[in-house]
Amino acid sequence: MEIQWQIIQNSSMSCRQSYKKSCSYIRNHHQSSDFSNFQNKLGGTQSLYNDIKRHENQNTQPKICIQYESNLEKNREKIQEIKQLITTSKRSNPLPIKIKNKQESIKESKIRIEIPKPIRNINNFSQDSRESTTTSQTTPLRSSSHEKQLSYMQMSKNYKSPLNRFKKIKYLGRGNISDVYSVIDTTTGMIAALKTIQKSLITSKGIQGLIKTEIAIQSFIRHQNILKCYGIINDDKQIALVLELGEITLFNYRKEKKLSEKQIIDIIYQVLQGVSYLHQNGIIHRDIKPENILFQNGIVKLADLGICVKAVETNQYCGTPGYMAPEIVENLKYTNKVDCYSIGVLLHELMFGKLPKFGQKINGDTQLINLMNQLLELNPKNRLSCKQALEYDLFKLCERKVQKQTEMIKNTILWDC
Repeated sequence: MEIQWQIIQNSSMSCRQSYKKSCSYIRNHHQSSDFSNFQNKLGGTQSLYNDIKRHENQNTQPKICIQYESNLEKNREKIQEIKQLITTSKRSNPLPIKIKNKQESIKESKIRIEIPKPIRNINNFSQDSRESTTTSQTTPLRSSSHEKQLSYMQMSKNYKSPLNRFKKIKYLGRGNISDVYSVIDTTTGMIAALKTIQKSLITSKGIQGLIKTEIAIQSFIRHQNILKCYGIINDDKQIALVLELGEITLFNYRKEKKLSEKQIIDIIYQVLQGVSYLHQNGIIHRDIKPENILFQNGIVKLADLGICVKAVETNQYCGTPGYMAPEIVENLKYTNKVDCYSIGVLLHELMFGKLPKFGQKINGDTQLINLMNQLLELNPKNRLSCKQALEYDLFKLCERKVQKQTEMIKNTILWDC
């Protein structure tokens, strides 16, 4: 029995060992097969990864653009041009200087008003050949205040000055040495024209005599066809003439409307009336032109007595080129007949729209053309005077109108309130 029991144990032990061996063999065989399969799988994925990478590298290679470099060069050139423009603008237009006192600048900006561009009106001469010249001066006399774009409402910085009773409405224009404004009198409410002349300009140009004669002539002249002077103000730094305000100049009126023959006759008649009054008082105007003729309620007003002279004969070179008589151009002695020649030039301009040449005569049988030709005579002895020109039959209708107006004024009854 014991021998049988040992045989059974030995056989069981051998069976167990054989089983362990078989299990270990199976385990090892399984691991080796898995590892080989894994290696095979890994090798396949690695090759696939390499193929994908190669494909991506082929697709992601940058394309060489031919225009890229040319665009870069163009942009660089543009940047350089912009830099040059900035530098040149800084040199030509430097930045404005900052104001130290900001409160003062704010106060000044509140008081200041913008002035519109000057229009050709009273004493407003052009910058071309029509510029007035006096005493053989090559450059025209200009006012320094004309170039200012901003101005104060007050006429004078001195608060005690009588000019401060006037408030500026509009800048009308620039004269030979003066500036003209439309103003309102704060005490009376009257609207007038104020002609200001700086004393510094009077002394620097040496024209004290011309200013004295202008003030003297304006102070005593009273005629319906000459611009009135209401008063003269002598300030510390300037002289001001309070004048009648005209509506429009003949120069601007011609631009707006075409003049008929009747209108031309009426205008020339009134100009002859005003100039004849000056000649009767021994005054030569010497600057008759459309810019110095104003309209007010249909009445012609002769303006700008700045270069007038009270003399029978003189030889001073002055006037506006194109309107000056030949004796002035040749620096000869002349009389008041130079004004008659200027009226002839004015008549030619109103009829034909241009200035005549020296010695030019127009062919025609009408009285108006005959009058013009006789006023444009080169020889002052053969030239008509204003008194002789007013005797023409053309102006009889104009005389009747004036007579009717004077009779109506005389017959009006003034009621006391």
